Amino acid sequence: KIQTEVSYTNNATITNTYTARGSATFHAHKTLAGATLEAGKFSFVLKKENEVVATGTNDAAGNVTFHAAEKTEEYSVSYTLNDAGKEDTYTISEVKPENADSHLTYDETVYTVTVTPTDGGNGKLTATPVYSKEGQEGTEDRAEFVNTYTTEGEAILQITKAMSGRALTDNDKFEFQLKDKDGTV
Repeated sequence: KIQTEVSYTNNATITNTYTARGSATFHAHKTLAGATLEAGKFSFVLKKENEVVATGTNDAAGNVTFHAAEKTEEYSVSYTLNDAGKEDTYTISEVKPENADSHLTYDETVYTVTVTPTDGGNGKLTATPVYSKEGQEGTEDRAEFVNTYTTEGEAILQITKAMSGRALTDNDKFEFQLKDKDGTV
């Protein structure tokens, strides 16, 4: 956006001012292996310099939307022309509850999110978050968290053997094998 100021005194002065603005929103996704994902089951924090600036929970499809405290609209960071070319860094992580389900393995990944606004010369800044895990190249997609649900149990199987053509005797011996769906004993 260009603003022009014109003033006429003894000398004509024309001042042009260029401004640009942009914003960034942050995205995460949750996958739950081994169980059905329920909306609101998992919580996440977005931090800047170790201070929580927004929180979010997953929906039934796994999408996480961040909101500032007491706000209903999606958390967004605004940038001006003064921010162009300056790196702005955040982190996203999952919050493991104190009473965590013992059958769940929580994803402990902490994503570093970097936003470096760039000026397109049209009054708009492009501010695209780049999500990266330690030691990996970043992506512009989202932070991806995967939890795994596992369980153990015992089953007591009762088997009854029937024989046709003659009666079973105490001398009859049979062996049985329990196999999984792939035929493995």
